Amino acid sequence: MHASYFVQMIDTSLTMLGPGVEILTEIMTELGEKHARMGVESEMYPIMCEALVYAIERATGESFSSASRKAWKEFFAGISNSMIQAGK
Repeated sequence: MHASYFVQMIDTSLTMLGPGVEILTEIMTELGEKHARMGVESEMYPIMCEALVYAIERATGESFSSASRKAWKEFFAGISNSMIQAGK
């Protein structure tokens, strides 16, 4: 169930980039507070980001470019930074 929610959150986050970024930041802030209460530490976020980029790369195969890697890393860094700040 958590995996399904996580994928839905990523999909929604991608949709909200651009004009909806302020709302996305608020959502990520709330999620960061929740994750901090559950014991997620700021050092865990970069590890998760790397794992996610790796999984996307494996899933997409040869079509995954260095530009794709950079874009996914920036995306995950952006949303996790909001979560990290909220957890402090």
